[in-house]
Amino acid sequence: MKTSIAILCPYFGTINKSIHALWLQSCAANPGITFFLLTDDEEALEMPMSGNVNGVFMSWNECVALVKSKFAFDVTINDPYKLCDFKPAYGYIFSDYLKKCDFWGHVDSSDTILGDLRRFVPDKILDTNDKIHSFGHFTLYRNTPEANHRFQIPPSCGTTIQELFSRAEVTGFDEMNHPWSINTIYKENGFSLVERIPDLVADLFPSKYAFQIVEDNGEKKPRVFEWDQGKLFDVTVRNGKLHKREIGYVHFQKRKMINEVPVGADHFYMIPNRFIPADQPLTCEMIEEWSKDKLYLDPLKGRAKRILNYAKQPDVFLRKIQEKFSKS
Repeated sequence: MKTSIAILCPYFGTINKSIHALWLQSCAANPGITFFLLTDDEEALEMPMSGNVNGVFMSWNECVALVKSKFAFDVTINDPYKLCDFKPAYGYIFSDYLKKCDFWGHVDSSDTILGDLRRFVPDKILDTNDKIHSFGHFTLYRNTPEANHRFQIPPSCGTTIQELFSRAEVTGFDEMNHPWSINTIYKENGFSLVERIPDLVADLFPSKYAFQIVEDNGEKKPRVFEWDQGKLFDVTVRNGKLHKREIGYVHFQKRKMINEVPVGADHFYMIPNRFIPADQPLTCEMIEEWSKDKLYLDPLKGRAKRILNYAKQPDVFLRKIQEKFSKS
């Protein structure tokens, strides 16, 4: 693998150290990728990290000042969640960390576990595309001055980054196919990109207790995930038999998880609410038992919190209502 990759992971606030330890372990199993964890959580920076993970202390105020210094217009960035909109601009904003890489990217550090990423993003894909993947939880960009400024190109809908970056709410600029998104900019201008790579991600529906993934259109099937010495597997039950599929990473969509895995264990399972030791081989019966649906209120609590936050900002609330009706 000749193509070098650096991945930026800003996180501001208190990091769940127990879960973070597993994420760091999954980063260590990707020695061909360099990770930069930018955070104000000093305790997280004191945790053991492999040589390919660089912990960088940065206060939230320092991050905000850096972002604002890069633009000639007023930027609104009241909380860390707003950083999502700036992800396509990370190559420009955090360029000092990216001088030696061919590609840079971003990955969510709080709700992902990584498998063997380079197995799914080989050089043959990187050689022919400037943008890899279309989601905020993981995307790669070619590290060139031209590519790093493409986020500034206005899409045909006319919505500019000045408008998007000055809004208080997250607009989804970093992902999917919104008329104003970075993916739309790439498509409208004929820039090379691959939107999806088969088996790269298992993106979980946040509203379901039992694991259901977007790639299956929410099809219900007994499912757990298995991490084994750097390899990540989606394990399902079909017709009374186990089916194991290697994947690049799993995205838990802010799901609350409890870690019961002993420190340093290189083999563990992921069931709907826990990380558990792989102290016995998986069976159909085990997976079916773990995959039984239960009352799951966490998504409703999160949605209610977001609505209340929007309601405190009349202009934001009005825009959200308008967007909702424009899609229906």
